[in-house]
Amino acid sequence: MTKPLMLRGMGSHVPFETDRATVWSLRFEKSDGAKVVIALGEWTETGLQYLPYGLVAIFDEAAARGFTIPDNLGSARGYDWR
Repeated sequence: MTKPLMLRGMGSHVPFETDRATVWSLRFEKSDGAKVVIALGEWTETGLQYLPYGLVAIFDEAAARGFTIPDNLGSARGYDWR
């Protein structure tokens, strides 16, 4: 039986053109501990870059914690949401 993915966290930022926080990443986890972060961005030669019209899947915890963007209220890993 497949274990379901559960939404466990989200990252937000405040774009310069608005004063409201906007979601830019979501963290999903399975009961067996597997995690993935889906964020607005892309992989480049220099690493992860914010791209508001692209999506990137991050399977590495350190990479998700290290990926931040301007006007960010935390990393792509986001804060816990349970």
